[in-house]
Amino acid sequence: MVAARERYTTERNETTAEYETKMEDLQTEHRNQWTDIHEHLNQAKERCSQQESELQDLNKKYQTVLNQLEEEMTSFERLTQDKTNLEETLTDAKQSYRRFEAELAADVRMLQEAMERMKVAHEEEKAGKLKELAHVLDSAHEETLAREIQEKTRSEATSLQKKFAEERRVLETKLADTVSYYEEQLNEARNETLQHERNQSRRNLESLMNPTEAISTHDPSENTENLLAEIRCLRGELQKEKNNASQLESSYEQALTSTKTAQNTVDRLNQEKSQLEYMLGQTTIESRNTIHWLNNEKLVLEKKLSQYGVLRSSKEHTSPRFLEGV
Repeated sequence: MVAARERYTTERNETTAEYETKMEDLQTEHRNQWTDIHEHLNQAKERCSQQESELQDLNKKYQTVLNQLEEEMTSFERLTQDKTNLEETLTDAKQSYRRFEAELAADVRMLQEAMERMKVAHEEEKAGKLKELAHVLDSAHEETLAREIQEKTRSEATSLQKKFAEERRVLETKLADTVSYYEEQLNEARNETLQHERNQSRRNLESLMNPTEAISTHDPSENTENLLAEIRCLRGELQKEKNNASQLESSYEQALTSTKTAQNTVDRLNQEKSQLEYMLGQTTIESRNTIHWLNNEKLVLEKKLSQYGVLRSSKEHTSPRFLEGV
């Protein structure tokens, strides 16, 4: 009986020692695992801090892009105002040309009436010559040249106006689409990426930084697996943030490219605007030269009529308004 009790005591002591040894090994293993987990957590915190700093830098860059887009919109508004002023100038020029055309037609009618009065007063022999001169003046000098100048000026002005309006419409549509698209992209990046995902990351970090509550109610090995799964999830979210940052950088480059394209279009429109102003000036000069030429032809005709002795007074048939147009 005593020997059995001693064996039982010996076995119990051995079992107790073995159990204590296993418990110490298990505790050592758990401490090592917790050390690794804390190292992973510290690394994750550092990466999160670095990613948060990068996101702040990206936010500054996107704000700079917004400022540039606002400047481009301001420049486009100035261009639109310049285009409106040019259209008003073109309208004024067309109105002036119509007034000039009406005055020219009135002066031509006055000249024709004067010639008709002279034709009635002349003899039949000289009337044929006067009719021939009037026909040459009317058909060859007044009607043909005036009609050619009028048609040429109207066709050029209409063509340039249509071209300028089409270019403006294309530019406005393209710029409006570009601004709308990149405003939506930037708003989504700031509202979703910078707020929702960053808050989610912080909540995950806070849950990882307080593991004691989970240990009290769960098995250590199961809690370790959960923590590792959360760390993997956190890594996935960080990778997703990096991908979103890359997409936003690509969108920023596309915005810069579209801005350069819009600026080139604006420069081309400015060149066409200068060409239009130059052509309007040339048209005005040609019109004045035509008026001067018609006045010279009128003087030549009056000299020829005076040679036949049928011109009573050069002052009676001279239109002051016609001469003022020179």
